[in-house]
Amino acid sequence: AISVFSGQFKQTLVDELNRVAEDGNLMRNYAEPNQLCKYIAMSMAIVSFTISVVAAVHIIRRKRRMAAMVTKHIQSVARLDFASLEEGRARSKTGDHMDFQIHASLEELGNGLRSLTKYTDPNVARLAVSGRRPSTLGVAQADVTVFFSDMAGFTGIAETLDPHEFMDLLGTYLSEMSAIIMESDGIVGEFIGDAIMAWWNVPKSIGRRHTCVALHAALRQQHRLAELRDQWLRRGLPEVRARMGLVRGRVLAGNIGSPERMKYGL
Repeated sequence: AISVFSGQFKQTLVDELNRVAEDGNLMRNYAEPNQLCKYIAMSMAIVSFTISVVAAVHIIRRKRRMAAMVTKHIQSVARLDFASLEEGRARSKTGDHMDFQIHASLEELGNGLRSLTKYTDPNVARLAVSGRRPSTLGVAQADVTVFFSDMAGFTGIAETLDPHEFMDLLGTYLSEMSAIIMESDGIVGEFIGDAIMAWWNVPKSIGRRHTCVALHAALRQQHRLAELRDQWLRRGLPEVRARMGLVRGRVLAGNIGSPERMKYGL
């Protein structure tokens, strides 16, 4: 640190200190001007070291907070809990650029998994992403209640309506019925045209009452369809009714298909 006081700069500093000492007797505690230079240099070194330590502690604490935040959000994404990502995005807007970049990357990952849950049942997607190993083919016996339904007169309705109007009606029907199934802990396994295949008790176990739960869900679907039917009839659309059936038994459930392309099914 003393080396910074070199050449003409050092001599100028000494001259100025001598002049101040003569005027105000500031140098009465120092026998030589060089001692004051050494004192100033030492003070600057101590201040510089203190600032470095404080900065290092701040950086370490910030990195720890950032690591804890990233871990928390990754765990949330693995659980398909997207609410915490929304909270993190709001907080990142008030943080620095690095925080924003981290949250943006996590949000991109979350959006990809959120899209995955629209192609497959959220319970099946959660099972796939939470595993410590890649998914493999395999099935196991399970006691389940299986649900099938379809729209009565589907072909005639499809031939009568305009294609866009028909797809709007079909989309509303499938959306409303599948929502009731999922709210009742059921797994929506397939959409086959107008038909829905669903089941209860695997991979998420709900106990021996799964048949009663499935029956209640079917009754709720019929009640909701009656409300939709009245709305559609008032708009001049055809009458829509659905046939539904339930069966309970032991099945093989798990990943079926090929090692490269598989699905969870019965």
